[in-house]
Amino acid sequence: MGWVQQAAGQRAGRGLSEGDLVQEGSLGLMKAIEEFPASGRTDFEAFAREQVAEHMEQAIAQEDSAQEESRRLVQAAEDYQLAEFSLRRELGREATPAEIAAKLEWPQERTDAIAGMVVEARRRHDEDLLNYLDPEDLDLDGLLSGAEDAADHQAGQKGTNGGGPSPSQGSTSTEK
Repeated sequence: MGWVQQAAGQRAGRGLSEGDLVQEGSLGLMKAIEEFPASGRTDFEAFAREQVAEHMEQAIAQEDSAQEESRRLVQAAEDYQLAEFSLRRELGREATPAEIAAKLEWPQERTDAIAGMVVEARRRHDEDLLNYLDPEDLDLDGLLSGAEDAADHQAGQKGTNGGGPSPSQGSTSTEK
């Protein structure tokens, strides 16, 4: 088992943790134990080391592939959103899926799949935001009156370089 850990240490930092590599190496060792009698080989340690290394390398390759696929999907989603926003500005309306596909030079099927992922990501983002902004926890009256106070303050600032209202502006008090 020591050489499984050694092999994992040599491969650490290549996409999988050392612990994950030890686990994969252990699976390779179990496979070696199971397959050695039928292998026709005479040196178990050499056979086992090959199986351990093979399992670790396959796991690293699978992780690399998954990471690359993830990067491509993120890039496709970003490209989709840019095309969607760009077309909205150009056309003055929401673009159709066919227009977005044409702009991206993608097949309609790919455009629809990426659009579905973008819509789902937006929905989840909105849900998370709504959960964070629980209306029961918000002081909506305070927020709204704060916005009105800021607007009143800005109106009072115009033409006075930060002082009070000029005589021509009159009073900004809200006395009734």
